[in-house]
Amino acid sequence: MASTVLAEVFGRLSPDGVGTVSDHEDLYSVFRSRAELMSWGTSSGEPRRLLWGMNEASLSAEAGSPRMGYVQVGVEPDVEPAIAAPPLLQCLEDSLRRLGALELTAIQLTAMHLRSRQSSIGPLTSWLNWFNLGRPAAVQALVSFDADLMTRIPAALAIIQRRNTGSFSFGSLTRVPGEHVVSSAVAWSRIGSGGGEGLLVNMPEWTGAAAGWVVATVLDTTRSDTEDRECGIRITRLD
Repeated sequence: MASTVLAEVFGRLSPDGVGTVSDHEDLYSVFRSRAELMSWGTSSGEPRRLLWGMNEASLSAEAGSPRMGYVQVGVEPDVEPAIAAPPLLQCLEDSLRRLGALELTAIQLTAMHLRSRQSSIGPLTSWLNWFNLGRPAAVQALVSFDADLMTRIPAALAIIQRRNTGSFSFGSLTRVPGEHVVSSAVAWSRIGSGGGEGLLVNMPEWTGAAAGWVVATVLDTTRSDTEDRECGIRITRLD
């Protein structure tokens, strides 16, 4: 079974940016069009390879809630979810900015039907060229985890920290405030609310792509042999 990925965004969206939310376009249509436009392809001349299929998307209607909305996709069977995370989160950010002025404070990714697969360290390393023009340690963020994933983080911490580069730097574990804890707002999710400790990370920029690289690194280093695994990872900007 292919993996299902839910990406939720937190912050504020005001209808005074590049575009405005209208009766003709919504997050579903804008996200789908953005994904189709980009194709996330290469210059190698290879046939087009899709990363995901569209399931659903919606802006939040909850007054006073920091949860702005979500997209849910089905990752293609031959695509590792860690590989799909950076373009998925960048596509979501681009779509929200098309709908208004965006103030993005956090992103949560929930993945279901995860299986142990080949490591993604090669692509994750080569993608770093994109971030080399950024300012190292320009942004500090906190990565928090669902309860089950949190039990695997201490053992994976040294591996995660070995991924430190000039652009990204994973630090120590620290306490997670209540407002940054992983929690699910969808009925199908089986993740348990997180808590306890989270991981500090310094990033060159606060973008969907950079947040996606961090999430992808955590996914890649905490894989297990357990089939049909589900996990939740949230990244929150601290400064």
